[in-house]
Amino acid sequence: MAETATARTLRVELQAVHAEANEIVERYSVKRWQELLQLHQTLMAHEIFRAVPLSGNDRGLYETLHRAFPHDIVTKARFLGVLRTIFGLDSVNEKDKAKRALLKHLDGLHYWCENSTSKIPTSHTLGTLVLNWRLFLCAIRALREPAQSEVDLFHWSFLVFSSSGYLDDSPQATISRQQLYQIFNVLSPNHACSRVLNQRIAQADNLLPASVLVRDNIRFEHMRLLMAQPPLAELFSPATAATHFFHELTSPCIRNYLYLERKVAGDRAKCLRFLHQYKRRYMRKA
Repeated sequence: MAETATARTLRVELQAVHAEANEIVERYSVKRWQELLQLHQTLMAHEIFRAVPLSGNDRGLYETLHRAFPHDIVTKARFLGVLRTIFGLDSVNEKDKAKRALLKHLDGLHYWCENSTSKIPTSHTLGTLVLNWRLFLCAIRALREPAQSEVDLFHWSFLVFSSSGYLDDSPQATISRQQLYQIFNVLSPNHACSRVLNQRIAQADNLLPASVLVRDNIRFEHMRLLMAQPPLAELFSPATAATHFFHELTSPCIRNYLYLERKVAGDRAKCLRFLHQYKRRYMRKA
């Protein structure tokens, strides 16, 4: 199928973004997202960790983290302390390879964290590293549910930011303008990619009869209005057989992971569809 003019324009825009990447920042970004991907893969490799839900009950990651940290920003030390409790890592024996592997990944979680004055942590500032646990959880969700649509990812992320203790899908729930930008940029690996996203958010807002970005309290219906406008809707159109242009604005390791997982999910759905059609035809003949 021939590529549309819009798709060609988007592809050129993304090529320009990747071409202007700063080598030092890009190296930091790659390590940051590799940390998260390796942590996700460690969690999914063992049933004992997969059994801990992201949300939905008192043992969920969201519920436990919210009880410990009602606010967004938390120090790395406190954050890891709660995760150790959630995953039962407080006492790990030598024979428990799964827990030792997870503990190693958690202790090595440096690049996902930030210092209050510097985006890139150094050996002198590791003790004061902080992170936004809500953004961390939303990024984990994106990896755990790779086949979900952007709308589903943004909706779940909206609930994480708007809820207080338990995910509440109330139509009256709201977030701030800053949180809206954080949600749209949840997988953005650098400032160049964020600039593309933020410019398109502004362009989409300009097309609305009433601006969303001037609001102090933004509902999810307002986010849906933004996503329906061409500047953002174009990002959610296919870029490859399995991914969208939105996924092209992620770190290479995340992009490749999402492509493979979404392709497997798509192939599985296609096989099931063909099997269903075959069974239906067979039953008709019988």
